[in-house]
Amino acid sequence: MSNDEIMERVTYPLEEPSDTETDQAPDTVVIKMVLEALQQDKTAELKKILKHFYKRILADERDLRYPVITLEEWQEQWKQVMGE
Repeated sequence: MSNDEIMERVTYPLEEPSDTETDQAPDTVVIKMVLEALQQDKTAELKKILKHFYKRILADERDLRYPVITLEEWQEQWKQVMGE
């Protein structure tokens, strides 16, 4: 799947009218970060971030239905990889 195809699928939830609360929601913040990275052709860096969390989730022996990645964890890993 190309970056354009991914962006087309991911931008759909962001097309709804925004408000301050929604704009600050962790999932909205992460989606915007991912879209910006794709637009800047930082696919390799984005894959590195996703791989980090994928490995962490696989190594987690707790039986969690939905693994939790906090916004703070995401932003910390983002800064390490993206240098921002």
